[in-house]
Amino acid sequence: MDTFDLKWPQSDATFYTDGWRCRIVWREKRGGMGGTIDNNDQCKKRVASSLVTAPYLLNALRARGHGLLAEEIESIAGDELPPAALTEKAALPPKAAAPVSRPSFDSQLQAWLQQLDGSAHWESVAARRAKVWQQCFELTDETLLLKAPAPKGKQEWALKLVFSATKRKAQYVAAPDLKGICCYLHERGLFTDATTLENWLTQVQPLDHDAVAQAVAGWRKVSATAVH
Repeated sequence: MDTFDLKWPQSDATFYTDGWRCRIVWREKRGGMGGTIDNNDQCKKRVASSLVTAPYLLNALRARGHGLLAEEIESIAGDELPPAALTEKAALPPKAAAPVSRPSFDSQLQAWLQQLDGSAHWESVAARRAKVWQQCFELTDETLLLKAPAPKGKQEWALKLVFSATKRKAQYVAAPDLKGICCYLHERGLFTDATTLENWLTQVQPLDHDAVAQAVAGWRKVSATAVH
């Protein structure tokens, strides 16, 4: 399979494809957590969103003979391609203009992340304690719980990753701001569509924190829909 560097800001992420099958393998640059995305549709969405940091990808895919896959990823990205990607695209033979479409979820997600307050930084950390852990994701073999900063304690958000199907110890991710936690979830590919993101926002609202309220309001503005 051919490999392509996705140029994620805080992770080493490699896209593997033979033109049909797709896979992304990522790991935190500091040697911390990592994972794999094997779902073809989810991989294509993550590659489309990665055009912001790796605008060469479309041409690189075409150069390796994966023109159909490049067209599909370009379609997913919609009309929200970054300027660099558009510049590279202009060097290719002209084709019929694509119909104007509504912004894709990935472009809305990027806009939402950018307007969140604070730092996008996150890192793997040792165990964290909290009086309240709010469940925010339940996957097949993993449950994610979120901790908000204590009013008089360290101003830090933390995720606790509990693995129910194995004997792996719980793992933790911490960030100075909620934005960092959101970026971690995005890099893992957990925000798959608007419904998933809105469900997550609903799950964390009981934490009753200003940053959560700002995240909810920001998504309403970006998506122009109410969070249910």
